[in-house]
Amino acid sequence: MKKAVVYGLGGVIIVGAALWVGGHAYSAHRFDQELTRQVEQINAADNGMTMDVADRHDGWFTSTGVLNVRYQPDAQATPLNLQAPWTAHHGLLSTGLDGTLDARTGADAPWVLADILADGKKAHFDATLKHFDQSGRAELEMPDMKADTGLQMMNINGLTIRADYTDASVNATADLAGLEYRDAQGAMTAGASRFVMDQKGPRDNPDHQKYHMTSDGLTLSASQLMPVTIGALEFSGEAVRDNDQWNQHSSGSLKGIEASGQALGDIAFESTLDGLDATAWQAIAAIGNEHPEWFEDTDAITSQRTLTAISPHVLKLLAPSPVFTLKTLSLESPMVKEPVDMTGRLTFDGQGIDTMPADALTTPQGQDALINRLNGTFTLNHAPPLVALFAGLSPDQQTLVFRIDQGIVTVNDQRLMRLN
Repeated sequence: MKKAVVYGLGGVIIVGAALWVGGHAYSAHRFDQELTRQVEQINAADNGMTMDVADRHDGWFTSTGVLNVRYQPDAQATPLNLQAPWTAHHGLLSTGLDGTLDARTGADAPWVLADILADGKKAHFDATLKHFDQSGRAELEMPDMKADTGLQMMNINGLTIRADYTDASVNATADLAGLEYRDAQGAMTAGASRFVMDQKGPRDNPDHQKYHMTSDGLTLSASQLMPVTIGALEFSGEAVRDNDQWNQHSSGSLKGIEASGQALGDIAFESTLDGLDATAWQAIAAIGNEHPEWFEDTDAITSQRTLTAISPHVLKLLAPSPVFTLKTLSLESPMVKEPVDMTGRLTFDGQGIDTMPADALTTPQGQDALINRLNGTFTLNHAPPLVALFAGLSPDQQTLVFRIDQGIVTVNDQRLMRLN
């Protein structure tokens, strides 16, 4: 009997040990599969980015390597090389990953963080990958960065980015302790800031997105302009896909606005944009992801190329006749007797837009034809006298009604301008 118990316990121990070792081996295998898949996926994207893994050493319990990423959007651009030495710790059902990250432009160039901005420090990342449900979390902690050339100065402090993800959702948070920038044109400082993003649905084609951003203490100054201080800034946005259309809601506020020490008040807004074609929106976003430089350069050739690429998608985007609704835009200030507020709605007539040329955005005639489809009304209550004077009206008119009829703007039935 005692021998049977001993043999039984021994069998349990052996099976348990086998499962323990096998679990670690399975985690190592799944980690290798996922890493290989990610490298192959990025290299196949043809977006100027390539990736490889060097100095690879695989083990059941621990693996190490160096991830090298090279990004060069076009042949004329200076390539950026990212290097991330990593260590993977394989558990029973998950793998922990940690390492450092830095970048430079060439093999003999200085490291952007360690040699130039962060006094010998690099970015540090930490992640956990759960192999059964394909979920995980990741955190990137940037060192304090400082650069001062005399003509330009920049300080970025306490930047941390965190993300939790599953097959059906992503939640990401970015926290910044402080920011300071100065050049010959002006300066900007920001206090503690946070950005939060929640996304549900497939990662490459989500059906629900939410954003929220806050910042404490924002100061802007520029040559020949009064310095402006904002005590607190907040912005929220939400986009929902319904029946292949995107519907968006936005709101925000600027509190404690001052200019040269003079209190200007608080601004708040809330708006919606409904009826954008979801597939067209995704197509435009894909072009932006593949060619970000097209949307950054402002020269005539690049602008024309960008308009040519997105023009047919913009037409499809507007085909459902989207509606922009300004629920409120308000100003409370010691400079006005009563709170100033504006409400209104702007519609785009998408009927028959499929008959327009596919390159409509690239020509003045096509752009005018799109503007002619705009119609709407906005009402400004308790308008300051200066606004009425600017609109060419008597300063005692406190209610201003702005109408847009086929691109022509009138205020209190008096023509103001044509949109172009």
